Amino acid sequence: MRAKLTQSMKDYEYACSNAMSPDFYRKDIDYVRYSYNALFSQFPPTPRDGAVYEDLQCKSSVTGKAIDVRIYSPNEQVESKRTLPCIIYAHGGGFVSGDLSVVDTMGRDLVLDLNISVVTFNYRLAPEHPHPAALEDCCDVYLFIRKIAKQKDINIDQIYFAGESCGGSWSIALPLWLRDNNLPQLAGSIAINPVLDVHRWAQKAVSDVSKEFCDEMYFFTKSYLGQNENKLVPYASPLLADNLSGLPPAVFWAAAIDPLSDDVKKMSARMKQNGIKVYVNIEDEAIHGCLRARYHYLFAKKGYDNLLSLIMKLIDS
Repeated sequence: MRAKLTQSMKDYEYACSNAMSPDFYRKDIDYVRYSYNALFSQFPPTPRDGAVYEDLQCKSSVTGKAIDVRIYSPNEQVESKRTLPCIIYAHGGGFVSGDLSVVDTMGRDLVLDLNISVVTFNYRLAPEHPHPAALEDCCDVYLFIRKIAKQKDINIDQIYFAGESCGGSWSIALPLWLRDNNLPQLAGSIAINPVLDVHRWAQKAVSDVSKEFCDEMYFFTKSYLGQNENKLVPYASPLLADNLSGLPPAVFWAAAIDPLSDDVKKMSARMKQNGIKVYVNIEDEAIHGCLRARYHYLFAKKGYDNLLSLIMKLIDS
């Protein structure tokens, strides 16, 4: 039995409904993208000092075009010159929405709360750019950060990849991609409410959720898979990968009420069976996307603090 919505969680859902219509997936892509960004304006952050950022660009190995990259670091890092662990963070948005702006606060907070460097970036969005476009961008950004790690005071042996929702999918898919292409491996993965099996949603092979949720996930995953909607394509659904050997340690954070947490349980169990160190928290009082409201609701702040605890274990391992 899934956890139930508390009053605070219901309040959070109501606040979200002020920015995004419940049937947003029936509207055009411009509306979906605008309303997703508008969600974050419902939960303005508390200003915090101590983090600085630099905007850079790296070149896509596929398109040759520039990928926007932002590197956050602590203010005192300019003087200390001590190399820091680095988390590359892929924003959420159902594969179709989001940009650097929606993870600005998360980037700053992770820097200040963990004393690390954080990298965010703009990846190509579906449906214009279906799988594996975004994953290719994730790989290019990772290799770019490795290339400039020394000059940016980043510890090349402590580069982690994190992401929420669709970004969480790539945090697990990227190590598979790197392994299979004989590329340098990540130090670890951090998957937050990840979508680990897009195929079951795109094929509507789900019976234990509401029709509205199923329709919403169908929209996202069909957009992501494009013409491969009915094909099992590599790396799109990390949960379905045959071989999990050689993967780095991982953190999984998921909301118990979220149907996506079922795949987290399955994936984390499979990884453990393969001898991979895994840190898992299925949060009872949480809801998909609630971390954006950590300055406004105690349950979201608690979930964020629990995530920090898991990440610290990963970094210290």
